[in-house]
Amino acid sequence: MRISYITIYEKPLPDANYSSSGIYLQDEMNLFDDLNLTLGGRYDYIWLNNAETFNPLYEVNDGVINNNPAGQKIIWNAESAENKSYVFNIGLLYSLSNQSNISFNAARSFRSPSLEERYQYIDLGSVIRVGDPDLKPEQGYSFDLGFRLFQNDINITTSIFLNSLKDLVTEIPGTYDNRNALIKANIGEALLYGFEYSFNFRLISQLNIYNTLSYVRGLNQKDDQDLPQISPLNSILGFEYAPFDWMNIGFASILFAEQNKVAPGEKTTPGYVAFNFKVNFINLNLANIKASFSTGIENILDKEYRNHLSTNRGSIMTEPGRNYFIRANLAF
Repeated sequence: MRISYITIYEKPLPDANYSSSGIYLQDEMNLFDDLNLTLGGRYDYIWLNNAETFNPLYEVNDGVINNNPAGQKIIWNAESAENKSYVFNIGLLYSLSNQSNISFNAARSFRSPSLEERYQYIDLGSVIRVGDPDLKPEQGYSFDLGFRLFQNDINITTSIFLNSLKDLVTEIPGTYDNRNALIKANIGEALLYGFEYSFNFRLISQLNIYNTLSYVRGLNQKDDQDLPQISPLNSILGFEYAPFDWMNIGFASILFAEQNKVAPGEKTTPGYVAFNFKVNFINLNLANIKASFSTGIENILDKEYRNHLSTNRGSIMTEPGRNYFIRANLAF
């Protein structure tokens, strides 16, 4: 029996160029004693091109290179494109006191799809992630209203936001070469709204308690459906204790709600809670080396859960179980 050694070479992204030039102007002014106004604007010109790309690129069979292997096909034709954009922003900041303020921002946004979004071709085993070179640029308007409190022992930041987007780039479940695929596509009109909140309280000089909470809702207004790849309501609650200048101890609980507002073909995700613990040793001097070390346990209760935005490949569906770690950072 003769054994052949074959190596197949693939090229998931083509040779491509992405170039841009632009001009930006901004001005800040004080309208009243406690009210500041910020105005800004930008214009960009973007041009890009890519070379023709084959898959597989070539193979090596027992040391012999074959540039035309069986099943070779063109996955990207040679193309070029250009985008022109203008954006602006308006911001207001009103100081309620020396330790608190309210902010409001409105802006027009523009984003040209990246080379990866246009030309991505990644085979994950059970699913293929494919780009689209003809993607349109994202355009939209965003608004947010926020409040900040920053006292000596307490910091609170909250904001509510609304984003109206056109031609939003996202991944849509579909098929490619008769296989399950996540295909980059423009969604006609999308609406994203939600809130963010963070809280940090110094209980005593060495002990801080912190909490974050965020929620976002995504709607495909054109088809009256939910947007894909939207994270559910989530929160982190934890504390940090620093008994010495060179050591701190942290514990955190991570909470994610169920995500059942999903796009057609997208899987729902149950909620979960995970707990992490760590100890950090910082600002250590070892001869002429500045060092820091950390050790701890992630997912203490060995909880089995799925992350709705997981990038796990193949048949792996759940996130890692209990994990013990030791990390070091040495600066010479």
